[in-house]
Amino acid sequence: MSSTEQKDQETKVRLGDQEDSPTTTPDLNHSFVAESTPEQQQTAEQTSEQTSEQTSEQTLEQTTEQAQVQAAEPIAPSDHELAGNDDATVLPSQPPSYEQTNESTIDQVTVGPSEQSEQSESSDLASSLSTSKSNSKSKSKPKKSVGFAPPPVEDLREHHAAIKKKEEAELKSSPFHRIPPELAYLEKKNAAPPPKPVDASQQQDTKKTKQKQLRPNSHFRLSDLPDLSKLKFFDVKDISVQNKETELQFHYTTIDLPPSSDSVIVDVKYSSLNSFDLSKINQYLMNFSNVKVGLGYEFAGVITNVGSSTGKKYAVGDFVFGMIDPSSRRGALSTSQLVYPGRDVLIKVDEETMKKIEKVDINLIGVEQNKQFKVDDGEDEQEQEEEQEQGQEQGQVEADGDEGLDNVTSQVDQLSLNEDMPPLAKLSAISLLYNRAKQMLQYLNKKSKSANILINGGDTNIGITVTQILLSQYPILDYINLILVIRDKSQSYMEQLVAYFNKKYYDPSRTKRIKCITFDMFNDGLFFPGERVPVAYKKPDFFATEVIDALLVPRDSQQLINESNINDYKLDLFIDLIGCKKYFQSTSTKLHEIESLNLPFKQNILVSIEKLFQASTKLPFLTRILKPKKYGSVVVSGCKFYLREPSYNIDKLIDFTEQGVTNPWTKGWTSSLLNTWTTYYYYEEIYLKIKQSWCQEALQLVLDEQLKFKVDHIIDWRKDYKKYVKQLREDDGKVVFKVEDF
Repeated sequence: MSSTEQKDQETKVRLGDQEDSPTTTPDLNHSFVAESTPEQQQTAEQTSEQTSEQTSEQTLEQTTEQAQVQAAEPIAPSDHELAGNDDATVLPSQPPSYEQTNESTIDQVTVGPSEQSEQSESSDLASSLSTSKSNSKSKSKPKKSVGFAPPPVEDLREHHAAIKKKEEAELKSSPFHRIPPELAYLEKKNAAPPPKPVDASQQQDTKKTKQKQLRPNSHFRLSDLPDLSKLKFFDVKDISVQNKETELQFHYTTIDLPPSSDSVIVDVKYSSLNSFDLSKINQYLMNFSNVKVGLGYEFAGVITNVGSSTGKKYAVGDFVFGMIDPSSRRGALSTSQLVYPGRDVLIKVDEETMKKIEKVDINLIGVEQNKQFKVDDGEDEQEQEEEQEQGQEQGQVEADGDEGLDNVTSQVDQLSLNEDMPPLAKLSAISLLYNRAKQMLQYLNKKSKSANILINGGDTNIGITVTQILLSQYPILDYINLILVIRDKSQSYMEQLVAYFNKKYYDPSRTKRIKCITFDMFNDGLFFPGERVPVAYKKPDFFATEVIDALLVPRDSQQLINESNINDYKLDLFIDLIGCKKYFQSTSTKLHEIESLNLPFKQNILVSIEKLFQASTKLPFLTRILKPKKYGSVVVSGCKFYLREPSYNIDKLIDFTEQGVTNPWTKGWTSSLLNTWTTYYYYEEIYLKIKQSWCQEALQLVLDEQLKFKVDHIIDWRKDYKKYVKQLREDDGKVVFKVEDF
């Protein structure tokens, strides 16, 4: 007997024993052989294990085919199920699960024809139970929607709001997302609530207050001003910088009230700016202080507040002018300035003096003509200048319509020489140049009755002021031989000025000679419009020849110059304002070649030039033309002494990096010590010195019309002040600024 036939008989025996047992409800969760005997169970298990591997594939195929058939044909419920269950539902046509398929495979094993009826009844019972179980599961689970799903019933706004709050909390907790205090103003904040509606009664009140508003500042009355005694500070506007590397700008600060006992507060109306004033910025290469570096030294205005200890000398409403302490960071270009009479210069001006100075013209002649004589002028450039002037006039007409500017533009913008300057504007322009000139002349021997003086940079504002002081303030000098070293483009202007000085300061009892010598020549090369024209410097030997010719001028027509009286014709004072290394510190002057030339001064000498100026020894040209030290010869340097070529640029002329501890000439005791070994007295006057007496002398000379100044422009400081500052930095000049009422 084969193994398959043996297995079929064993299953038939097992099913036959099962028929004899009482009928029970089959358990779908357990095996169908639960009621068999132990011996039958043991044999069934053994046979099932042996045949499971061989018949698994065949059984699975049969069960899947039967499952498909059962799914296609619905199973009718039995009579007792219909009688007991009125709510019974028909099982949906779905394929059976894997467990049901395995159980059905056991029930549907091939059996005999006598057992088919009982087997069908048991299968109907099992199918009805499975139908009721699947029906209950289908009621508990929701049906899946097919196609487009309906929108969710639950509102997700609260959910998204909770997520957003959680994200914000995480951002705030992270240190990388926190906004620093410096950028707190960038953080988004909740918008402020809208303003409340205004009642009709409040609208009437606002109309009344608008009618009582103050008038513009130019029409203020004392009754309109608030009580200044209750103020603790007031705002100030000035032109200042942080250090040398920063740009010049308007800045706003405050002045505390009341002022200290030794100070007064001046409402500045006019302030003057010179080229020398810009050198103050070069002192502050680094400035770690919060205090800005103000610009300008000279000012004129009205006192608004007085300290307790200065009330005896000054009063509120006094007209004053003066200068700011050069060692202070404060500047005169400010709407209001705190002035200390002990350190600064402050001079009160009465009404009578104001009326006198109003009638005085402080401008020198020839300023308009000087603007025409420029080295780089040409026909094309003149056309460009005319176009620029036309454009500036159009821009001025447009700017005059601005409300920010007062009607000062028509009165103050670039006054010509024929127009009158306001009295306070004149007072603001007389102090610095006079103090600087007196600083250069303080080493001149006051006991001598004759003086030979050379000013290197005689066409600068300081040089012109020194010339006027020598001609008007030194009556003891019976003989003055003044040599002015200038540039070629200002020669015509200086010749007019010299003629004016000779006529104005004429004195038959005194001999005054003024000679102008240029260090360059007119460059007649071809250059494009706007191209920078190089300076054509003279050769040092040719320049030395002109200086010697200006020195060797006999005082008497019958007196000739020899070795015994040559010291009477050499220099007593040498003032350097533009740099002297190229022409005066050179040791290679060829005196033997000068001797071979037939020059005019040879008619005035008895011996050769080589003997008069010690050609046998190698000396700088400056030492040759100076008197010996026993006669008190002095060299005063107002700029960088070792500057290679003459310059009018203030940044090149004054360099405070060389004025440190390593420079012995900056200190008084070291300077006097070194002067014991020099062949002449040398003094460096780089820093500005101011005195109250010097400012009072300047005022008196102006009132006597003995002192005038070259003022280039007088403008409102709000109208492109940077353009004028740039001009002052590159070339020597003077500008008076009208300060606004702030």
